[in-house]
Amino acid sequence: MARTISVYVASAADLTETLAADRHPPLFFWLLRRWMHVVGDSEAALRSLSALASCAALVLFAVVCLRRCNAGTALIGCVLLALSPFSLWFAQELRASAFLELSGVLALAAIAL
Repeated sequence: MARTISVYVASAADLTETLAADRHPPLFFWLLRRWMHVVGDSEAALRSLSALASCAALVLFAVVCLRRCNAGTALIGCVLLALSPFSLWFAQELRASAFLELSGVLALAAIAL
């Protein structure tokens, strides 16, 4: 398995010290470290964390759309998000992008609901 920077940072002996030298937000690396302890460190297991965050974003977006729009418009919006190249890309990579997508949908839900 090709080791990525995310796995390197999350599996560091002293995570706090490693994150202090990194410019990225620490929450993803902390979650990834815990995720690695639960599911292992295979590529599919590691990438499933981002996939779950992306799926959670899609479900939350569907809830927001159904509360604010009619069913047809909500369906179109959810299909567009589900098939968006960026959303599909974020769901597959081992970076914090899917969590950024989820936080954007959480912000939308906070405003819309």
